[in-house]
Amino acid sequence: MVQRSKRDDILNTAGRLFLENGFQSVSMDQIAAAVPVSKPTLYAHFKDKKDLFLACIEGRCAKAMSFLQDDIDHGVNVEQTLVAFGNHFLELLLSKQALQFHRLVVGESEAFPEMAELFYDTGPKKMHELLEEYLKEANKKGKLIIDDASLSAEIFIAMLKGKTHLRALLGITKKEIPAKEREKLVAAIV
Repeated sequence: MVQRSKRDDILNTAGRLFLENGFQSVSMDQIAAAVPVSKPTLYAHFKDKKDLFLACIEGRCAKAMSFLQDDIDHGVNVEQTLVAFGNHFLELLLSKQALQFHRLVVGESEAFPEMAELFYDTGPKKMHELLEEYLKEANKKGKLIIDDASLSAEIFIAMLKGKTHLRALLGITKKEIPAKEREKLVAAIV
């Protein structure tokens, strides 16, 4: 069994508290008490609440990217790869935590623009680059014929998000979208 570090415990607890209460409503005292760690231990790992929040964002984006990276398998045919990528992406995107996190980032973006930029750079931008590189490689090998891999990646991601993500993000869709429904959408897009 892998043992978690104190830093991991702090990040997991802080991430949960930020999602439940919002960035502004959570204090370093609350985080220290919830972990539990002393405030000096907390400040030994993170210089302030913003630094901790940025680390939470970076960690969540890196975890999501690792799942999507696994789907980009150059040995499998393009259709299977895009279906796997699309299914994982929608599953991640529509999860309760991801929706809460997205709302939190958007809500704090005006007051905390560096947080919004970090989220974009470590999440959506990296995901786009990952898909773009895959499409370029598939095009080079003749497995796919596209003129602009960057635009194709952007369109593919936009189609996956569509009204499904927006409705979930706005809370219009209250229940989880069944896997079969997500898979049908991804198959149609691919």
